[in-house]
Amino acid sequence: MKKTLLERSATAFAQGGTLIFLLCCFLLGGSSRADQPAQIGIRTIAIAMIAIALFFIKKNELNRVRTPLLFLGALLSLMLLQIVPLPPQIWHNLPGREIAVQGSALTGLMDIWRPLSFEPHATLNSLLATLPGFGVILLLAMMRSYDLYKVVILLVLLMLLSGALGLIQASSGQLYFYGAANRGGAVGFFANRNHQAAMLTCLIPMLALLVPYFSDRIPIGLRVAIASVLSLFIIPLVLVTGSRTGILLLVVGCAGGLLLVRKSGINMRAAFGPPSSWLRRLMRAAPLALSIGLAALVVTLMVSGRAIAINRLFDQDVEADDRLQLFTTMIDMARAHFPFGTGFGTFPTMFKIVEPDWYVRAPYFNHAHNDLLEIIIEGGILSLALMLAFIAWWSIISLRLWRSDSSSDRKIALGRLGSIITLIFTLASVVDYPLRTPIGQVLFLFAMVLMARATEKSPDMRLLESDRE
Repeated sequence: MKKTLLERSATAFAQGGTLIFLLCCFLLGGSSRADQPAQIGIRTIAIAMIAIALFFIKKNELNRVRTPLLFLGALLSLMLLQIVPLPPQIWHNLPGREIAVQGSALTGLMDIWRPLSFEPHATLNSLLATLPGFGVILLLAMMRSYDLYKVVILLVLLMLLSGALGLIQASSGQLYFYGAANRGGAVGFFANRNHQAAMLTCLIPMLALLVPYFSDRIPIGLRVAIASVLSLFIIPLVLVTGSRTGILLLVVGCAGGLLLVRKSGINMRAAFGPPSSWLRRLMRAAPLALSIGLAALVVTLMVSGRAIAINRLFDQDVEADDRLQLFTTMIDMARAHFPFGTGFGTFPTMFKIVEPDWYVRAPYFNHAHNDLLEIIIEGGILSLALMLAFIAWWSIISLRLWRSDSSSDRKIALGRLGSIITLIFTLASVVDYPLRTPIGQVLFLFAMVLMARATEKSPDMRLLESDRE
């Protein structure tokens, strides 16, 4: 059937819009701070993408991404509830408001209506921070399954570019996108070394996915070799970030990549040809070349005085020790404001109220560095329920995808990749806050869309089922 002009325009927008939007996310979305001017740009672009997508999108396309939309919509609804003014009789009796009530009594402000959030403007900022997420979900909903595979290729290129940028930063101390970036580390498009490391570890399973489905004009053995060499190259990229968390996540990324290759049904022995083939010799030489290259990189950084990131891997981490000691303080915060929370985006201010005397210093504690706990502090029981619902959904869908016997279904393979990426970012959120950056948010929701669309029934399958009935 010939497509109408509107349908052709929708397809062109989905493909071109996704390309432009992802480029903008990587260039502008590496920081979580509300005072970054880049936030205005990325959110404005997201609003434009959402508006155009809503004009073109069809109901069946929305159904493809129903689950990611429901989760993000539920989070948005919770934030909206937190900025609705409440009567003073209700607000004064909410947990954790004792100090505020005392202050209101002294200043004669007992009768004013207030929202549940201690800082409504901070919660409103958190609400606006979901715009890139909605934008990418709607764009991906309009794309064909094959086009999602192309998006993976685009993301691999952008992520490799971020890794290469990180090497330049570590060696030169220049080209940082944000003033508050981890100077001396290889942060790439990000401001935080841990966020860069978490993203780079996702590259390994993404490369593994490309192996069986890339151009048939390239022999399968050569595809495996290229993916393997690039995966080995990612290891020093993560090490140069100076992120200890990244090293642990590398294990998850490597395991996920191996599982994807195993599930693809590739015969590795046959792929490389006979023992004397050049591909086999290349694969045997790759680990040695990596070791030599890594040693040369370390020596170069040492000689140039740019070994801050490398030294950090072996030095005592004072920040991490402080965070462990502050963990009980943050647990007390969650308990004091449970079950309603303090309001999304209020953590930095609320922490100052309970900040221990020994920690009072110039650098402020902008996040809990345990996003799962921070979400409970800010969102209370409803955010906890939302997290548990996500874990349940992820577990069910992941089991269904990995138990599938299909080794040639590209959509199933994409769904398995999505389960690995969401796992990596969830684990990273235990010690940091990568999902609060537009890049991290977009990658996480892209992975959720892959999982959701992998389990959707194609129109042909629905037609067959209706015929059977």
